[in-house]
Amino acid sequence: MANVLQKYFPMIRTREDVRKEITGNDRLMKVWQGWNREQQELFLDYCSGQRGVRILYDTFFKEILDPNTTPERVEELLSLILKQKVKILKVLPLESPRLGDEQSLIVMDVVVELEDHSIANLEVQKAGYYFPGQRAACYSSDLLLRQYRRVREDLEKQEKRFSYKEIKKVYTIILYEKSPKEFHDFPRDYMHRFAQRSDTGIEIDLLQEYVFISLDNFHGILHNKGIRNQLEAWLTFLSVDEPETIAKLIREYPQFEKYYEEIYKLCRNTERVMQMFSEELRELDRNTVQYMIDDMKDEIDAQKELIEQGNTAALGIIESTVGFAMALATKATKKPVELFKLMPRALMNQVQQAVMKAMSGEKNDVSKHVLTFEQPYTYDGKKGEIKGQTFDSIDLTEVENLCTMNELTAENRMVAEGFATVNKDRNYFHAVVIASQATGLPEDFFTALPLCEAAKLRNAVDSAFFE
Repeated sequence: MANVLQKYFPMIRTREDVRKEITGNDRLMKVWQGWNREQQELFLDYCSGQRGVRILYDTFFKEILDPNTTPERVEELLSLILKQKVKILKVLPLESPRLGDEQSLIVMDVVVELEDHSIANLEVQKAGYYFPGQRAACYSSDLLLRQYRRVREDLEKQEKRFSYKEIKKVYTIILYEKSPKEFHDFPRDYMHRFAQRSDTGIEIDLLQEYVFISLDNFHGILHNKGIRNQLEAWLTFLSVDEPETIAKLIREYPQFEKYYEEIYKLCRNTERVMQMFSEELRELDRNTVQYMIDDMKDEIDAQKELIEQGNTAALGIIESTVGFAMALATKATKKPVELFKLMPRALMNQVQQAVMKAMSGEKNDVSKHVLTFEQPYTYDGKKGEIKGQTFDSIDLTEVENLCTMNELTAENRMVAEGFATVNKDRNYFHAVVIASQATGLPEDFFTALPLCEAAKLRNAVDSAFFE
């Protein structure tokens, strides 16, 4: 039985036909075996029309919207975004490297010079969290400087005098697949335009303008209100892979049928489309590794900040995440993070369980209610009489002798600090208050403990430990 898209594009093959061609070709089979099961299924979905192709990724975008071969398509898209008639004069090379590792999070990037010599940079960011306004400003400034140098060089060759009037606007257009959290505060808006303005009304052209498009916000609007105009038709074409929505787009905006037809004709060239798919997988894999490295760094930094602030209630949640386990496993083994990132889920689950076991203090760290530290701990807090004193262990025996009034005190302290008293035995702040009452040591003694010691303390003070 034909699927939704096969009714519009009869050239779409079945999954069985695509798989048969691959298994019958040694060269294709070698590529196929280099993919995991999920990637294989995704490729078959694309070729068989079970899912729309991701147009936004660089290799596919430039097949269908190459500004060199089909400039009129890119011109229409830019005209709708910039709200002005756009004519592409030429495509500019991406000659300037991205700052730091930012390029690793870009999945599509096109720079064109328009008819009035202004520059437009159209790019797709996979993870918008790592592309704040400051970086957008830096990229825009980089393009502006490139234009300045090019104009000066061209005028010098013509032996003409340079004037800053020759410098034209730079438009930086960013489409976010996953937009920063700031954009989620505006769920009814998917497009945000920025330009510098005076507080007095004086008009001076400062050349740099920005358009941020939140595709995740757009998808929510699309789901509720449908495709309302030509720009939304383009954004649907670029970012939606549900066959039913694609069929609706074709019915309401027939121009896109030709573009999809080109895609599915391309999909009949299995070797070519496998090459494109592999290229995107390599890029996405590199992107994901960088994303995870950044994400883990943020997670660990956030946890350190929580502990430094004494706000360690979230400790039990953070230490149970895959990202946290991966970070600690990477540090402990000195192996690259890619080793853990590419592990089968079952094996990574074993790594995570081993890390959590180590974090939980299941080794012989507590004997007769004495918590022995991995390394000597020097207190540098506010309590003068023990400031600078080094501890190898702490005796928690008195926890067993605390009464209900002590427990009520701990609960009241939790409420005062804004913590819920539900599941309090897994709340680190609760453990801090109890340990402080039992030992006479100040609370900041425990909130400054190293991460692994903090987890062991929480488990050692758990009421079940003394039952």
